[in-house]
Amino acid sequence: MASGLSDEERGHRAYAVYAACYAARYELAVLAPQPVLALAKDFDRCARDLRDLIIEGADIQTRGRASMQKYLDALALVHTAMRADLGSDVDG
Repeated sequence: MASGLSDEERGHRAYAVYAACYAARYELAVLAPQPVLALAKDFDRCARDLRDLIIEGADIQTRGRASMQKYLDALALVHTAMRADLGSDVDG
């Protein structure tokens, strides 16, 4: 366990960080159009998967590498969809 945290403390911290996202998720559910919301839900699933790996004590650089890449890819898709919804430059 490279972090030096106990299993219990690592779990509490991972849940606390994830819980901080609740408000933004509810705001999106109310304000975002369906294309953004669908991608945001996919991103949230990726975030939960990554959270669960961290709670298990998985080394993200080895065992969690694919999950981390999936998380980053999902985040990029949400950003692109949000920019498109706002009419912003999607390349910027």
